[in-house]
Amino acid sequence: MRFAILGDKNMKKVVVLLIMSLFLLGVCEAGVEDIFERARERYLKFRQVATDITMEQTVTARGETIIIKRIYKKGEMFRIERDIHKGTPIINIYDGENLWIVIPERGIRRKLSQEGRKGFLLDDWFNFFDGQELKLDRIERLGRRDCYVLAGDNLFLWIDKKSLALIKIEKKEGDDEKEKFTMTFSDFKVIEGWEIPLTVKFYGGGKTGSFEFSLDVETPLPMELFCAESIEIGDPPPDLFKPPPLD
Repeated sequence: MRFAILGDKNMKKVVVLLIMSLFLLGVCEAGVEDIFERARERYLKFRQVATDITMEQTVTARGETIIIKRIYKKGEMFRIERDIHKGTPIINIYDGENLWIVIPERGIRRKLSQEGRKGFLLDDWFNFFDGQELKLDRIERLGRRDCYVLAGDNLFLWIDKKSLALIKIEKKEGDDEKEKFTMTFSDFKVIEGWEIPLTVKFYGGGKTGSFEFSLDVETPLPMELFCAESIEIGDPPPDLFKPPPLD
């Protein structure tokens, strides 16, 4: 046998080189584009099953649970209702062609730039971060998960190697540790191999917070829900068009 003539020192070198080679293969086994594409394919399989999605985002404060956002998705369309607990909902709708903002009590209904629609949801995280300059920085163990760590301009993403779920986001605005913002995702529900986080925790500026989500993929959603022009709006209040003060 060839290895029989190797000394102990040479054998150790071979083992070390083998381990390093396997590690490098693990790092190089996927590029950012490949990770995004595989995540997109898996997400589309999930959406073939979960065609209609309803989610509620809640926060618990002083022992009271408050609904602060409702999210409805049907195909590529979505509707997001915010500030529900204040009694003046702000509604964003993407109807498959246009992105809208509707504030019924303020008499506002208008179209927004299409660029804005990527920022509303992170269940399809690959669309939100697509187009940003990212590189595969390393593979790292996070909890019980092996993760790809994608690095950009003061931005780091931890993506589960197996499920391709977004596990953690970290962004720094400067050198000060207080300027670092971290968001972690947990309590996942798995549907058709795609993991959806039901708990989101964030840390930044010395403050911490968390949101909880409920998920319903069984209830069919009516098309009217995604028609911004079907929402009744009131008259704009007079102060909305108050002229600016004269210098």
